[in-house]
Amino acid sequence: LQWQNDAIVQQYNRRTGLLANEVRAIAVAPQGGLWVGTGHGLNYVDSNGVRSFTTEDGLPTPFVMGLYLHNDGRLFIGTGGGVVIRSPNGDITPVDISNLDDAEYAFGFAPDPAAGLLWMSTDRGLVAYELATGRLTMLGRNAGLPFDKVFQAVIDQDRHLWLSSNRGILRFRREQIEDYLAGQREQVDYELFGESDGMQRAQATG
Repeated sequence: LQWQNDAIVQQYNRRTGLLANEVRAIAVAPQGGLWVGTGHGLNYVDSNGVRSFTTEDGLPTPFVMGLYLHNDGRLFIGTGGGVVIRSPNGDITPVDISNLDDAEYAFGFAPDPAAGLLWMSTDRGLVAYELATGRLTMLGRNAGLPFDKVFQAVIDQDRHLWLSSNRGILRFRREQIEDYLAGQREQVDYELFGESDGMQRAQATG
């Protein structure tokens, strides 16, 4: 739905070219277009119409759950079968997260510019992706997480990390995250917030 001047001015769905009505992720392109992740593939919507990208174009699976458009033009695509990067010229490159505790589902992305990282929320924990080198580090059970699946990461004004899950909200201190990534500690401590802390439901997907 496109909202303007307190009204819906445009609706995109299967009838207007989307691969599916269920939209899981959106990324805004600098030119004004929209990357749209759906359960049946990826769409690009602009004034010229709607373009579609599926497994035939290099997606590992059609189920797109997360999108992040970096300022260098790389589009990170999270799917039910891992992560791929679409370059500005259209090439698709896989990011192998399967060797990180058998991670498969990539639910979302959170940029961390000050650290040069992109955080990837997966079904096996949180992955730190170094944007300059492509190096991957998993923060999962072995790092002290109380469960595997995390849906979304958010960085607050103090640069601490918050993670949503189906069992509550986790908070990690930045200093411990940095020490873990530098190999200076084996696990990170966390705070877990749930229904006893005022949440209506422990499950949070965004």
